[in-house]
Amino acid sequence: MEKIKNTQQILEELIHTHNEHNEQPYKKMRNFFYQDFLTYLSPGHQKLILKIYLKNQILNIIVKHQVAYQELNHDNTKFYIKKLIKDYVNFKPNHFFSQSIKENGGVKEVKIFFFKTPQQNIKNDDKEETNYHHIELSLGEFKNNFENKELHLKFEKIRALIKARIKNSHG
Repeated sequence: MEKIKNTQQILEELIHTHNEHNEQPYKKMRNFFYQDFLTYLSPGHQKLILKIYLKNQILNIIVKHQVAYQELNHDNTKFYIKKLIKDYVNFKPNHFFSQSIKENGGVKEVKIFFFKTPQQNIKNDDKEETNYHHIELSLGEFKNNFENKELHLKFEKIRALIKARIKNSHG
């Protein structure tokens, strides 16, 4: 009589059979099993990690931001993760993560990357190029009482910008 399999065993079997075909739904399930390994890391490190995956004997860890990258990208942290992997494989030898490590010949290297969001790529260097749409309420007719030459010149530049904007909007 065959023993009844639990859900984890069925999912692992599905992943192994469809692993060769690189099918999308099974890739997502693989990520689920990688997340189980993350539970063995410290809670502080867990919060920093966005995703983890294994490829060509390299454990790739994607972190949420640059500070997390600096925190995890130390030799002692990488050594700790490698030791944790060895302990995990010994503790859960039949788990999918352990089996995929054995199939790949172990983990030779741990690489840390950080995920850049599109907002991090935007530079705020060219503030003058930004077009602001607003109604100019001033006509540029005001006194410039500044005695400081630098402030006096800046004030005059503002006056010139206002008058140019009025001229362009009416002209």
